[in-house]
Amino acid sequence: RIKSIRLATYFIDRKSSEIKEGSLFTDKVYEYDSNFNLIKDQFHTYKYDFDKNGNKVKKYSYNGSGGIFQTVVFKNDNTGNPIEILDYDYKMKDIEHKTLLEYNLARNLIKQSTYDNTDSLMETCDYEYDNGKREG
Repeated sequence: RIKSIRLATYFIDRKSSEIKEGSLFTDKVYEYDSNFNLIKDQFHTYKYDFDKNGNKVKKYSYNGSGGIFQTVVFKNDNTGNPIEILDYDYKMKDIEHKTLLEYNLARNLIKQSTYDNTDSLMETCDYEYDNGKREG
């Protein structure tokens, strides 16, 4: 049974047909109950800043009136994998939570740890892969 549907809309440059730096994205998420009645819908608009290598370095999330309500800062390793993700409040003053990411030698994500604003561990996810490098 379907419990949710997620649609992502991308704003594409008309001349090059590519997503450009600073393009806005919109996520639409619909959630349904067991009788397929819509129980929740969410719309999120956001924009990314990229470094010279094309790696995400910041994400700005916008509210319905166009104001920034959250900024996410990505710190990447030398291969471009994010190793630390800091979620700031809308004023870019306080960190709401921090996520640390660890990878194996094949550059597959193996551990994700999330901390609250007091640096207390909230959640840890460990990832394992089969021989086909599929997450299991």
